[in-house]
Amino acid sequence: WRALPRNRSRHALRIQMNHGSAGFFAYVLFAINQIAFARKHGIGAHVDYGACTVNGRDHYASGGANLYHSPAHGANMWEQYFQPVSDVVPGAGHVLHALPSKALWKLHQRGDDSVFAYYYGVHSAKRGYDEAWYRSMRLR
Repeated sequence: WRALPRNRSRHALRIQMNHGSAGFFAYVLFAINQIAFARKHGIGAHVDYGACTVNGRDHYASGGANLYHSPAHGANMWEQYFQPVSDVVPGAGHVLHALPSKALWKLHQRGDDSVFAYYYGVHSAKRGYDEAWYRSMRLR
């Protein structure tokens, strides 16, 4: 990401999912964490949850079918349920970049700025209910 030019207005992150076995709200969390990543790096974002997930070969369901995609509702599952997250439109003057599958795992499981729905990844050793921790996740 440091290799992006100074003028980043035309550059955006293509938000993707890297495993087809994820639950619906994992798709939402992956989008939230990648949106935060894009903002941190000063670029736009576009959620692109098509029929197939990213094939990273680092999860048994990598490259698998997106279980929530319905061709009858369009090419992008995200837009079936949610509004676009920005004004970035693929093919309309934006250069889209995507994180590799391993970077998606790192962001989702160990990202310092990531949102976690429960104790997993870097927080998997936590026990009991920690109200302040959950509040901090909601405020991110």
